[in-house]
Amino acid sequence: MNIDKFKTDHVAILSGIQRLRDLTRLGVAASDDIATALVKFSTTIRLHLAAEDKFLYPSLEKSQDPQVVALSRRFESEMADIASRFMMFARNWNLGAKIAADFDGFRRAANLTLKPVWDRMQQENREFYPRIEAS
Repeated sequence: MNIDKFKTDHVAILSGIQRLRDLTRLGVAASDDIATALVKFSTTIRLHLAAEDKFLYPSLEKSQDPQVVALSRRFESEMADIASRFMMFARNWNLGAKIAADFDGFRRAANLTLKPVWDRMQQENREFYPRIEAS
């Protein structure tokens, strides 16, 4: 199975997280830029999740390798909570004015939300994608 698009998405997602970190370090004055970057970033994540749900997981469900099927199911199940929390975060902080009004709250929410996304991308790159490519 060719998963190059998913790998490319991961690079974009990890870059998006880094971009948000860099902007956040600039402080409240960057609130509008942070919101713009977050909206763009959330679109990347939404498209990636949709592709996983529509193509990746259904394809892996048909694998002849029961370990691949089990791994796919585990990753799909675990991703549901991470994705839900991210989408709520993106909706809550989609305007510069909201970020500026509670910059510390935004930073706390970003740390709690983006770390699991970052960790998940790393886990998929280390464990999930190599297993898919090996099957």
